[in-house]
Amino acid sequence: DDKEILDVFYEQALALEDRGVDFYILETFSYIEEVLLAVDAIRSFSGLPIVAQLTYSEEGTTYGDVRPSNAAVQLKNKNVQVIGANCTLGPQALLPILQELAAVDDIRISAMPNAGFPKREGDRIVYPKSSPEYFALFAREAAALGVRILGGCCGTTPAHIQAMAEAVKSLRPAKTHSAAPMLEAVAKPAPISRREPESNFWKKLKKKE
Repeated sequence: DDKEILDVFYEQALALEDRGVDFYILETFSYIEEVLLAVDAIRSFSGLPIVAQLTYSEEGTTYGDVRPSNAAVQLKNKNVQVIGANCTLGPQALLPILQELAAVDDIRISAMPNAGFPKREGDRIVYPKSSPEYFALFAREAAALGVRILGGCCGTTPAHIQAMAEAVKSLRPAKTHSAAPMLEAVAKPAPISRREPESNFWKKLKKKE
């Protein structure tokens, strides 16, 4: 049940906090309800920055049938500093998800695509050989949408990450633009712990570095 899930997240997050982490990354969540529980567990004792990433299908929804804009509003109201997507989709298929996130006011976006769609070969899961150059092109397009944090998920290698870093090192991410709200915002919860994060990572985000 939710209490048991909260306890599991709390135990893991508290162990990390005690060891001096700078921020939390919650990634590859298929259901918004689960990632919100993880955020609640962290926020019960910590004000460190949180990067929360859901995974989306080609249809543009989570496996719990939630749109990116809906997820972003809920996470934003939970005091999550960076909201994004990772896994499942390759670079090109992830761009429409990022476009929808970019339409949500006042959020920072992250993106970590797979190398592409995997296939099974015998007992192995094999990813397509997406080139580092392909990821470099994606990185520039993502930065133009306002993405602040870029990375790679399944099937990516250090070469893909290096190519993305080189592609955007001289760029500043575009500001995410305002748009008419696509959904009503959920009621803002009363936070258990709310303070301005103090880590160097958060300070760099504030300075738009």
